[in-house]
Amino acid sequence: MRVRLAVLVCAVSLGSLAADPIPAFSVSGGSTDSTLSQYTIGDRFSTTQAITVTDLGVYSISGLAQAYQVGLWNSSGELLASATIPSTVEAGQFIYVPVTPVSLLAGQNFQIGELINSTATWLAFAAVTSAPQVTFDGGVFDSAINSTLTNPTKGTVAGAAEFGPSFEFTAVPEPSRMTWTKLDRKSTRLNSSHLG
Repeated sequence: MRVRLAVLVCAVSLGSLAADPIPAFSVSGGSTDSTLSQYTIGDRFSTTQAITVTDLGVYSISGLAQAYQVGLWNSSGELLASATIPSTVEAGQFIYVPVTPVSLLAGQNFQIGELINSTATWLAFAAVTSAPQVTFDGGVFDSAINSTLTNPTKGTVAGAAEFGPSFEFTAVPEPSRMTWTKLDRKSTRLNSSHLG
C-alpha cells in the first residue's frame, strides 16, 4: 500500500512585506501660486488597484516656512487619514510623514487636501504623472474661507493640479496561487530549497 502525503506550499516573499512606499504623483513645470486667505486645496484621484496609503505629504517649492495640515477623504467625505507636515528647508520635492496605514479599494474616488494660508506657496498647472495604481482626476479646493482642514470638493479651472498635497503607498499584492504538491512515502523530506 502506498501512502501519499499532500503538502501545501505557499511562497511568501518577505521583501514584499516591507516594500518601499511608492509616490502617488510626480510633477514638473507649473507655476507658483499663493493666496491672501486660508482654505484647503488639493487633488482628486481614483485607484486602479487596491493600495495601502503609508505617508501623507506636501510639495515644497522653496522650503516650508511653517507646518501644514494634510488630509485624505473618501468620496463620502469621511476623513481617512491626516498629518501635520513640519517646516523644512528642503526644496523642489514632496515632504512626507508616516501615517497609520489606510487601505483603499480599487475603483474608488478620493480627495487629498492641504490647509494653506497667506504664507503658503504651491505648484499650480503642473504636469502630473501618476503611479500606475492611481489616476490623477483633477485639482480641487474648498471655496469657503476656513481656518481648519476641510474636504476639498470643488473642481479647479480646467481641473488644474494643485500641489500641495500628495501621498505614498504600497501596492496590495494580488493573492498568490497555492500549489499542491503530492509526495509519496519516499519523498517525505523537504529541504529549504523547496520552500523558497
